[in-house]
Amino acid sequence: MLQPLLIQSFRGSGAIAVVGDDRAAFRPNFVLSTDISAFQAIEGEDQPAARVVIASSLMQMPRREVVGTTEIGRTVEATGGDLNAITEAFDDALGKVMKRIVEWTLTTGQAASAG
Repeated sequence: MLQPLLIQSFRGSGAIAVVGDDRAAFRPNFVLSTDISAFQAIEGEDQPAARVVIASSLMQMPRREVVGTTEIGRTVEATGGDLNAITEAFDDALGKVMKRIVEWTLTTGQAASAG
């Protein structure tokens, strides 16, 4: 469900020439594996909050050597207790996590390519 959004985030960065999913018909230099560790609404002090955590592993191909792992998460307090406010908090938290995953992946991939 989140894979298309993550692919869109990488494409939007403009830092990688070709980005695709596991059905793509090309040989990648790297493969990013992700797992949702948390995607939940939690009680906040004043308002509910959205918590999003994604664990990631970056593998260099073709040997499938893991060159880095991380877990990135964000909690964003909703502006109110209604469904729209909580949905906006999830959108904000997810956007921040995806941005950080893109940054981490680019930095880790560059370091692996140089080394």
